[in-house]
Amino acid sequence: MKRSFFNLLLWLVISVFLFTIAFPTITLNINGENLRLKGWDPKDVNTNSVFQEFTFLPSLDLQGGQLATLNVDMENVPVEERDNKLKEVREIIYFRLLKTNPGYFEIHSSSDAASQTYQLHLKLPEKINEDFLNLLITPANLTFWVEDSEALAALDENEAVSDPFAGRKASSLTNDDIESVNVISDSRCYFSDPSTPRNFCLMLTFKPESKIDFLDALYASPTGQTPLLMVVDGIPIAVQAMGQFYSGSQPDRELMIYPGITDSWIATSVLGAIVSDRSLSTNVTISNMDTLEPLLGLNTLSNIKISLFAAVIASAVLLYIYFRKRSVSAILALVLFVIYDIALMKVFNLMLDLPLITGFMASLITFMFFIIFLLYRIRTYSKGGLGDEELFEVWEATKKNYRDLTLLVIIGAFVVSLMAPIFVINFYNGFGFGIIIGLFIFYFPLKHILGLFFNRDEKWSIF
Repeated sequence: MKRSFFNLLLWLVISVFLFTIAFPTITLNINGENLRLKGWDPKDVNTNSVFQEFTFLPSLDLQGGQLATLNVDMENVPVEERDNKLKEVREIIYFRLLKTNPGYFEIHSSSDAASQTYQLHLKLPEKINEDFLNLLITPANLTFWVEDSEALAALDENEAVSDPFAGRKASSLTNDDIESVNVISDSRCYFSDPSTPRNFCLMLTFKPESKIDFLDALYASPTGQTPLLMVVDGIPIAVQAMGQFYSGSQPDRELMIYPGITDSWIATSVLGAIVSDRSLSTNVTISNMDTLEPLLGLNTLSNIKISLFAAVIASAVLLYIYFRKRSVSAILALVLFVIYDIALMKVFNLMLDLPLITGFMASLITFMFFIIFLLYRIRTYSKGGLGDEELFEVWEATKKNYRDLTLLVIIGAFVVSLMAPIFVINFYNGFGFGIIIGLFIFYFPLKHILGLFFNRDEKWSIF
């Protein structure tokens, strides 16, 4: 376990980079102007980046959100069927929301037969664009329009430019023919110019039993002048991407779609959500939208951040008081754990709520227990430092103990994900993610840190 300055430099660079991601958002008031400091994000370099923001998803308990009240039109629904219809509408909108990944959300229904009022109450952890919400609650009756050779032959140039339906006819494909929809980033997703593809497109996969209808629609345009047009509720909203090529007479069941909406992940995912499920058989409209205060109070998140920072500082001080010079390696490992864990949780867009923070703290305490255990083992071996082989043996034994714990946590997390409520899953996200980060630190940077401070065979050792 000899010291490698190249490896130390490599881990220093990696740690600094992850620190720029983990850095929290801070607002400073300087000379009456607010200066906002925040962690690095791909969108700081390119606003059209295909990567999502490196940030925690908000939660209702710590950041508050928005309450949207939706009216469900039951005018043409028999009275005895209205409760079931309301339940059906709620279910469809619930699954649409689930596919857009807004974090934790709630949707409840209420009805008043006397006043004939039927509503859905949607709680979201952040303010949603009203246009996106209107798209999310649209009926989403989907049709695909293909080339009509007879109409195309009689088409004049002005009509072709002004009317997207000109020279086309509706095919037999509908929502019921779609098996799945995925948001993708693909250089083939362009309409006319290959050098300017969209960042986000949709890949539609049709059901096996709908493959013949899909092929009929796909090859209805032999000239390629009128690619498939996707129409939602009578409005043209996307067109077949021109960069996708098919293999002769046996293409697969996938269709790449070029949306004519805002080129963002959220807008494209909302469109994908509404066309990937059943259409709504009744109209739903927004009644009003209200702001929700954080369930745990306005200052709770700030207080938690300050408390966590103070707890890390206090832990480092206590380690130094007890272990003196030997504590330097433990303090470095503690700092790396906090930086790596927070950075990677932001990259994976975990939801920042109280269970996640609790899980993070549990993993931090567990990691510190093993680091302290490692220091005790080192002290037991020798008070004057260890040789290369001795140090490797101590590191290997402690790493094996931590690895065994990690495997148990991973198995437990898998079981919990199948049957536990959302708050338990979020706790395991925080705990399991931290345990895995701790194992990563044990395997890689900690190995070089120990060689830096405890190897008596090296002249730079602190002993």
